[in-house]
Amino acid sequence: MNRKSIFLKSIIFLILTMNILGNEKIIKVAFGDTLPPYVLKDSNSGIIVDLIKKALEKEGYKIKCYYFPSSRRVLEFEKNKVDVICDMNKNNFISGNYLSNMIYEYENILVTLAEKNYEIKSEIDLENHTVLAWQGADMLSNQNKKYYEIASQEKQVKMLYAKRVDAIIVDRFIFEYFKNKSEIDNGKKYLKPIEYYYLFEKNKCGFLFKNQKIRDLFNKNVKEIQKSGEYEKIIKKYIK
Repeated sequence: MNRKSIFLKSIIFLILTMNILGNEKIIKVAFGDTLPPYVLKDSNSGIIVDLIKKALEKEGYKIKCYYFPSSRRVLEFEKNKVDVICDMNKNNFISGNYLSNMIYEYENILVTLAEKNYEIKSEIDLENHTVLAWQGADMLSNQNKKYYEIASQEKQVKMLYAKRVDAIIVDRFIFEYFKNKSEIDNGKKYLKPIEYYYLFEKNKCGFLFKNQKIRDLFNKNVKEIQKSGEYEKIIKKYIK
């Protein structure tokens, strides 16, 4: 094969590659700041990140991830700088767009060490207990003078096991993620039995789309992912 033939084949390959890249269907999705195990910014992964990738990449779309605080996320969507945003439902719906099915949920629970043997049936029973939630939660601020908030949810878990607080309010999957992480990092003290109290309503969420066709494809494929058991596998990847 002479040099001219090699050169021509190289040019053809380059043109074909550019055409493929040029025709690539990119969907820009805005997620919140890192919120393990739902969103892991450093690795572009997490439960809801993996879910939308799995649902739409099979249709030939490439997901490009962006990470913003809640208010900025909505602003970027309204300015048409992203195509999809997460953590949406009927309460924060933006008219003129297309809401997916509610496919995941945040389930805030109260967690204590089982050895404390507390009897807690409602928020009123927490009046004399030190309770720690995440920053901005505003869960018991009007009912409990011993209620505090902290920015790091990982520290919430550590403070519970260190017995520096009586209870923490945290999403169930977030607690299990950091509990498992702490077991690996710190050993036996994180193996102590814990007690869950289900005092709060679940917050069901989905994605908001600019494009109805893509929203419909997403809904269809998510149903298949759930039915096949793939969604449970995604969750177990982060919650072992």
